Amino acid sequence: MGQCSITEVIHINCPICKRGGWVIKYGGYESRGAYKHRYRCKRCGRTFVVDYGYKWLHYRPSKVRAALELYAKGLTLREIATFIGCSASTVWRWVMKYAQKLYAYVKRFRPEKVFQLHVDELFLRMKKRFFYVFDAIDKASRFAVFSVQSARNTENAKQLFREAPRAEFIVSDGLHAYREALKKFYHYKWLRSHYYRWHRFKGKHNNNIVERLQGTLRRWLHPKRGFKSLVTASIMLRFFYVYYNFIRFHSTVGCTPAEKAGAVQKEKLRNWKVLIRKAYFLILLPTKFRTEPG
Repeated sequence: MGQCSITEVIHINCPICKRGGWVIKYGGYESRGAYKHRYRCKRCGRTFVVDYGYKWLHYRPSKVRAALELYAKGLTLREIATFIGCSASTVWRWVMKYAQKLYAYVKRFRPEKVFQLHVDELFLRMKKRFFYVFDAIDKASRFAVFSVQSARNTENAKQLFREAPRAEFIVSDGLHAYREALKKFYHYKWLRSHYYRWHRFKGKHNNNIVERLQGTLRRWLHPKRGFKSLVTASIMLRFFYVYYNFIRFHSTVGCTPAEKAGAVQKEKLRNWKVLIRKAYFLILLPTKFRTEPG
């Protein structure tokens, strides 16, 4: 089975005994206006319902997706809770839950190579301390990656280049840590002709495009009023990574950055419903069938 549809739940693993090949349909029931199929594993004898991302939730899936969209747009938790009709802590749990699950799914679609990559760092205040958000963006597709660190040194700059795609040319500001970090991933002769350290705002190899990305990130972070821990900051930046690259329509490139980079097909993962459904569906598939669903 090459590319399977989400509704063709034939070869799936039992979530209880973790085995596949013995799962059969076992009736179903109607819940919140939708019919849900129940399945039975002939090995362990247990029945289960396929989780498409909304299991144990007391709200309709449409409200959950609306909360994620509003949070990605920059609204505060209180504003979203008032609009949805739930508590702010509930919205926060939804963001933390889906941010990690969706990031684990979409990180496989990161482009392997780009032409020109711009890198920079953003100051982030957290509990009276300064942290740094290392970010990189492809000039052609606007595909961006982020990495929040506690210090601005060579080791933390290396983490950014581990997550970023390989590039033909790299442009950065005058921070010396970038050059030292790139020595681990690129040859010394390549650095002499393909790496540009730029500290001006004008010129052929200026770094204005990544400054524009940081302006978008600042506007999104401003209503959050800071972070409580480095772990929370990393999860929230993963949420922004999913939204910016796979859902948000970029007017400059005429599609999402992931579509422009060729990482995904056009309009395949552009809304929360499809993205959540596919991310949870692949968990039940056996390893040999874990290809991109159509």
